[in-house]
Amino acid sequence: MSHHFGWIPNGPSVREYLVLLPSNTVFFSGLVAIPVAFLMSRAQWTRRAELTEARLEALRLQLNPHFLFNALNTVAALIPEQPQTAEEAVEALSRFLRHAISSRAREIPLADERRAIHAYVALELLRFGDWLDVNVDFPVALDNALVPPLILQPIIENAIRHGVVPRGARGRIDVCAAVREHTLLLTVQDDGVGFGNGGPSRGTGVGLANVRARLRQTYGDAAALEVSTPAQGTGTLVSLRLPLRQRTI
Repeated sequence: MSHHFGWIPNGPSVREYLVLLPSNTVFFSGLVAIPVAFLMSRAQWTRRAELTEARLEALRLQLNPHFLFNALNTVAALIPEQPQTAEEAVEALSRFLRHAISSRAREIPLADERRAIHAYVALELLRFGDWLDVNVDFPVALDNALVPPLILQPIIENAIRHGVVPRGARGRIDVCAAVREHTLLLTVQDDGVGFGNGGPSRGTGVGLANVRARLRQTYGDAAALEVSTPAQGTGTLVSLRLPLRQRTI
């Protein structure tokens, strides 16, 4: 069956249609309202997506100067007495920032996040290596699981600065990934001073507030960040629960 859309010779004239228009106003308004509502809905969703991306970018920009300030302080502290170590620190910082600059996607594979963590930890070990152990345990099977870029770095930094360092003795940080009930579980656990001496700021600092905001912008209520005391009663455990999504190859 062929369809021809155009002027219908036997239909009402323009004059007759104008006479009939008042009785057809509701029908006509409905026809107009449907595409208008659709266009408005698309515009609103587009605008909402743009605002979300803008907020995420602002959070990334907030995070990078915070980390950069601490990293440069590390380099400055090493220059007077350990210039060779300071040079190695600059190289480690360069590797980390190269990863940070190239990670503009909303999510990256966990394998890439592992590489970013290693670059960051290498920088910190140059200063705290004599009394800091960092273990990163990400199963290879989760290499393609998607996470926000650099989501773990501020949590590890928090564990070093506010957990292990105030302890004044050798400490350990474990960074792990696992699947629990179709959810990606990322944890950072330290054996530092914990809440008793570290204070409530361990869960409300700039770094963790930034992580919470990024999770909320990316996943809404589908993700969560929890700060608790480990089962053994010492140190701090930070847990991130994210929707389990895999990169498609």
